[in-house]
Amino acid sequence: MHTHSYPHCYRCGTPLIYNAVASWFLNIQKVKNKMLSENEKIYWFPEHLKHGRFRNIVENAPDWTISRNRFWASPLPIWKEKEGKKLMVVGSLDELLAKTKKIWK
Repeated sequence: MHTHSYPHCYRCGTPLIYNAVASWFLNIQKVKNKMLSENEKIYWFPEHLKHGRFRNIVENAPDWTISRNRFWASPLPIWKEKEGKKLMVVGSLDELLAKTKKIWK
């Protein structure tokens, strides 16, 4: 028998169970130099963000996960067929509206 601490929710005190889940990641190391060079073309306001916060975030960034499984996450406009053969990524609001049925008047 081994006794060990177990993580609990700081709000309600219930035990937290961590499960491995599938996630999609962006390989930031592969695109980091491109992101930094593109940053030079952007007009930032306030100006100090360009070589301050944004640059520091990119320079020190690990690979970023773009998938979430919590209710507070940002939804991603990506759909995958059940068979997994086709992937659809919507790139704009106009494209999304063109692909949906209008149910309101």
